[in-house]
Amino acid sequence: MEVDVSNQPNLPTPPYYNRLHDMSNKMIQMERDGKVMIEKYQKYILIYGALLIVFSTGLFFYCFYIEMNWIQSHLFLLIFTIGVIVNTLFRLFLPIKSSYYNGGYIPVCSEEERSQAIERAQLALKYNKKLIETNYLARYCIYCNHFLPPRAYHCMICNKCTLERDHHCSWLGCCVGKSNLRAFWQFLVSMGLIGFIGSYHFSMFWYEILFVSNIWTPFSFKIGLLYYFIIMMTCISFSITALMILMLYIHTRDILYGLSGVEIGELNTKEHNHENVHHPPMSFSNFKKVLGPNILYWIFPLQIN
Repeated sequence: MEVDVSNQPNLPTPPYYNRLHDMSNKMIQMERDGKVMIEKYQKYILIYGALLIVFSTGLFFYCFYIEMNWIQSHLFLLIFTIGVIVNTLFRLFLPIKSSYYNGGYIPVCSEEERSQAIERAQLALKYNKKLIETNYLARYCIYCNHFLPPRAYHCMICNKCTLERDHHCSWLGCCVGKSNLRAFWQFLVSMGLIGFIGSYHFSMFWYEILFVSNIWTPFSFKIGLLYYFIIMMTCISFSITALMILMLYIHTRDILYGLSGVEIGELNTKEHNHENVHHPPMSFSNFKKVLGPNILYWIFPLQIN
């Protein structure tokens, strides 16, 4: 966004900050177009994803448990793998909808403070400033024209406000926030387990082929295709595992802090401006508050009362 700063007033910091990372209008429009496509073809994307998992799983079991006869020697691993795949497919078809906020909240403060909140939002929009109102009772969304409840933030891609907004997920086509952070975390765990199990199988395969005995001889067109599949899936499995471990670390850390991704970003902005920032201590109670009281709720999509 191009902003004329020639007549810009001396806006105080806080609450006005220069943006560290600013999305261009073109990037926002591209993300919005992607969101529309995902919403329009969501059913077909889910069917394609499920078929891809089933097809890959079929080849996976054929290679390891039929061609290499691992059924008897690795029975527990087979049962665990089937359970993870079923849970992943189940998680894939459960909706991960965002908790959009549609207005109606009135902050408990004076009329003057509400008017000042509107004025702050207007100035931040006019001069393209990041507005961090941690110490204010009233916050106003200039895009949706309503007051924001605590921990709610606007998404430029969804063009809506989200309760306890963490981030916008381009792959899901929605914002991750209060109502779907647990589902998103479980999705990461499911994909991480898929990647880990795949990586473990392929590591065992290459160890046996390279250092024990190569049972896939003599070489043929069929064996060549299987090798191609194994090489491709080895790269994919290790990549998925590394990516999911990184993402799980980031989001688990934020959950333990009791903060959303947006709130972590606000703290980073303040630190960049050399402010003294107090990070809350990590607490396992924050983890249980978001994900549920025990491990069954953390892994399976059970209803939290």
